[in-house]
Amino acid sequence: MKFRNVAYYVKEAATGIWRNRLMSLASVIVVVLTLLILGAFILINLNIQAITEEIKNQVEIVAYLLDEADTVHLRSELLALDGVQQVTYVSKEQALERLRERLGDQAGITEGLERNPLPASFEIRPQDAEQTAALAEKIARLSGVESVDYGQEIVDQLLSFSRGIQIFGYTVITFLGVVSLFLIANTIKLTVYSRRRQIGIMKYVGATDWFIRWPFILEGIFLGLLGALFTYLLLFYGYTLLYFRSSTWLYQNFLSVQLVVPEVAGRELLKFLFLMGAGIGAVGSAVSVRRFLKV
Repeated sequence: MKFRNVAYYVKEAATGIWRNRLMSLASVIVVVLTLLILGAFILINLNIQAITEEIKNQVEIVAYLLDEADTVHLRSELLALDGVQQVTYVSKEQALERLRERLGDQAGITEGLERNPLPASFEIRPQDAEQTAALAEKIARLSGVESVDYGQEIVDQLLSFSRGIQIFGYTVITFLGVVSLFLIANTIKLTVYSRRRQIGIMKYVGATDWFIRWPFILEGIFLGLLGALFTYLLLFYGYTLLYFRSSTWLYQNFLSVQLVVPEVAGRELLKFLFLMGAGIGAVGSAVSVRRFLKV
């Protein structure tokens, strides 16, 4: 695109939008409707990913110690292992106190114990939940460690669920993106078709294909961005309302789950919707001109 032609392309795009304002309005409505569905799923996927990551961050390995274990030296060895984020020592007394708290009203059954049967332990938080099993094997081989527990079955199910959610999310987003492109391209096609005589005249006077295409592409970008703006406002303020009405209830009633804060969700929506709006508008216009009008 030559720089001196940019002003002409922009002027023609703006003129085309105004002259065909009803079709332009229809294009914007289609963009809004398709991006609303896509954006809503992005918000759902964003929160599912955040919840999954929060649960993964709570995964820990418990290393139960022999009575004769050198806890100071063992702590240093644990911190030196690759993939260890945090190490917390739990003494025999602390372990017994935790047991009493869990037993609640039945804690009295521990009063008759002649000695504390619970072992001391280290609680290890891995940096990456995906590496929990490998890290647990390394810890189990350290001197002074009697056994290791990290809830292998639960962790494996969690990681499998997380990977499945990611694959499902990207698949649905891709599918919705293709559907959005198809719907918007077909709407823009009607706008382009209504101006076929103008395009034919430009061809007769010697205009190149790209000289004709660029105003339509810019028109598609403008319409896509306008639709993305309306979609963003609807989704952001709708999500903000939902967040303040439901986040406290979710936290109290559903495993301390919290929704992604509106500021973070808004930034993700802003990047995605405007990129998708401009991209789908540009591609939809280009495809319509090339495939249906034989420019």
